Amino acid sequence: MSPRHMLHIGVDPGLPGALAVVDGAARLQMAASWWAVNKEAHRITTRLWWADADMQPTALGERSRLSLVGDWLACGIAHGLHGHVATLTCEELFVKKEAGGGAPILLTEWYAASICVLIEHACNVPTRRVRAVTWRAQVYGRGGGGLDGPAAKRVALQRGPGLVSGLAAALDACKPPRGKPPHHLAEAAMIAKWGRDQWRHRQRPHREPQARMFGGGSR
Repeated sequence: MSPRHMLHIGVDPGLPGALAVVDGAARLQMAASWWAVNKEAHRITTRLWWADADMQPTALGERSRLSLVGDWLACGIAHGLHGHVATLTCEELFVKKEAGGGAPILLTEWYAASICVLIEHACNVPTRRVRAVTWRAQVYGRGGGGLDGPAAKRVALQRGPGLVSGLAAALDACKPPRGKPPHHLAEAAMIAKWGRDQWRHRQRPHREPQARMFGGGSR
């Protein structure tokens, strides 16, 4: 199958969180953004965007568990998109040092598993974890690895649409009512692009270094 038809999934876990699917040409094929409408009742709202106009618009409405959203997304990717899923990349979580910082991280890890495990089974692809500092440095270039907090959100929204075709439309379609464009969706698209770039690098023919002769020539 042509590299252009390979699909690459990026997940920005958490609540709010997002998922993006790009093809080999860095064109967005599917996007999803979710956020809590009632954390106590674990009710979640999800907005979806598809590159295929025949599948627009799509909204899941409220769901009681993120695993239900994950199941729907896994089915949509496996059966609603044309192409083979080559990579599934999820941003790696880190434990904050301040007191009480462990519980939210554990909950975010559960959110990530609720999405990724179901996609793994539906698409027969393992999840690769990547640190934010790693993918930002490689996608944005110099200074990208040092981005964090509001600066990282701003750069994702500003530069993301220029790096992944279709992202601008998805950001507009997936934002909450009376809300701002979801920065986590922009970052999910960048994570998917990072996974695509890594996959393309691994597909390049490996050339053995030429043996160097003492006289300076090669053989």
